[in-house]
Amino acid sequence: MTEKNITEILGGKSFELYRHLGAHSSGDFTRFCYYEPNCTAVKIILPDRTLSCQPNGNGFFSLTADRIPDKTPYLLEVTTGNSDIIRKTDPFARKSLPFPKSGSEIYESDFSRTDGEIPPKSFDIPLNIYELHVGSWRKNCTFARLERELVPYIKKMGYTHIQLMPVTCHPNSGSWGYQSSGFFAVQPSFGTPDELKSLVNACHKQGIGVIFDLSLAHFAADPWALDNPKNIVFGGDFSHWGSPMFNFESGYVRSFLNSVSAYFLEEFHGDGLRIDAVSEISRTESGKRFLNHLNDGLHERFPNALITAEDSTPGNLTTLPTEKGGLGFDYKQSLGWMNDTLAYFTQPPWYRAMKAESFTRPEKYFADNRYILPLSHDEVVHCKGSLMQKMSVFGDEKQQLSALKMLYLYMYVFPGKKLSFMGNELALSEEWNENRGLEEYCQNADFADFTADLNRFYRETPCLWQNENTSTSFRWLEADGIRSVFAGQRSDGKASLYILLNFSSEAKKITFYPEKTPSKSPIFSTAEENITLSQSGNGGYSAILPTLSAAVF
Repeated sequence: MTEKNITEILGGKSFELYRHLGAHSSGDFTRFCYYEPNCTAVKIILPDRTLSCQPNGNGFFSLTADRIPDKTPYLLEVTTGNSDIIRKTDPFARKSLPFPKSGSEIYESDFSRTDGEIPPKSFDIPLNIYELHVGSWRKNCTFARLERELVPYIKKMGYTHIQLMPVTCHPNSGSWGYQSSGFFAVQPSFGTPDELKSLVNACHKQGIGVIFDLSLAHFAADPWALDNPKNIVFGGDFSHWGSPMFNFESGYVRSFLNSVSAYFLEEFHGDGLRIDAVSEISRTESGKRFLNHLNDGLHERFPNALITAEDSTPGNLTTLPTEKGGLGFDYKQSLGWMNDTLAYFTQPPWYRAMKAESFTRPEKYFADNRYILPLSHDEVVHCKGSLMQKMSVFGDEKQQLSALKMLYLYMYVFPGKKLSFMGNELALSEEWNENRGLEEYCQNADFADFTADLNRFYRETPCLWQNENTSTSFRWLEADGIRSVFAGQRSDGKASLYILLNFSSEAKKITFYPEKTPSKSPIFSTAEENITLSQSGNGGYSAILPTLSAAVF
């Protein structure tokens, strides 16, 4: 490494730690390099011998050895200033041993991608994300199986992107990858790094984008992983999850997380990243500065990548550019829309009439940020029930299915890109469990067909994804909570669409006053019956909607 490299690393400005640190084989040699500022010795423990790294100053240790064959397991052994000896995995390993073993493998990729370049970024294109957990899309699923089965499924269903929940190495499957032990290594049970690269390559060749979910707020507490109480390099406070938070005051930590983000975009050719727990990171000034520099650096290096935030912080700073005082993300998941909408849908009829303000509230803030509307994994776990179970207040199974179709049609018409968790498209009767595959649940073929049709409708209707981030792109024309009927207008500045919703247990007449003349018949409807729109005088239009139905004109 050069002095410039070291200055950038320790100053929090590097995005390439994975090129400089860890184990790298080339030609006849394998080189090891690490930053261990609190240690007096660093060794590489191989199956047949131990190698000693040499101190290089500034806390760095390095070693060059005769080439070590790929797949050779090894451990990093450090001796602290208190003479404590700690053995741990290589924090820069690109391949880890499968659990319950702890350790790393020498690994050099030989994959050559054939998928071309990432398309130019635009906010005026359809973005419809299928979020999934690799290990439970099918029971004990792998990257290789996803390539064989998921890619054609996504193409058939009409989603534009997949979003992989964290695939970084994690010791507890119940953490779903959000508490990682190895940030540059993929989960061994999912497959190899090259198999993940092959999956991304296959997605791209079918026109499907790939977004990687990264947890940059905290990490697994296992002492053999990133940190140890006797050798603090990475950690600061503890999160409310019980895991160590990253120390964003440290320039080295910021460079580490910058590099993790760049690694998944560069090495795996990702179309974008979803950064988890942004509100946790941004609660300190050092965390905010880290996010500012991360987003500016990623946008400079990967101008076509989408960087999205899972952020519960109120206000408009998440997608505001950094030069204007914002965090600089491209999109923010609209947890407000999710909470307000589900708060309405999950109420019994007698109480729902008093919750109309909750349903219409997103009209007040949908233009504050560039939003993604999420019905994510967070909504279908921890005894919250599946989406179908949330609709139980509407009556029998047929009525629940009708209500669920209304939820999705409303979601697709309201401003914001779309994200839905795996299994939602099948109207599962039980909530998600990471130990089961989707094939183990009762599925609803009718709702799957409806979802595929809705996805095609979304992609083929520019008014649903152009000019979303303006205050005029949506407004309620009628919101009668007592009668449980609503009429809304969606516009992209050129065309307008009108959505009518009837939450009542009986057919209802809905009258609204549009800016433009609507079609007589709906262009998309959840009802089995034919619906006709007619003029009602004074520029108004009326339609009788069947019980629990929605229609777009």
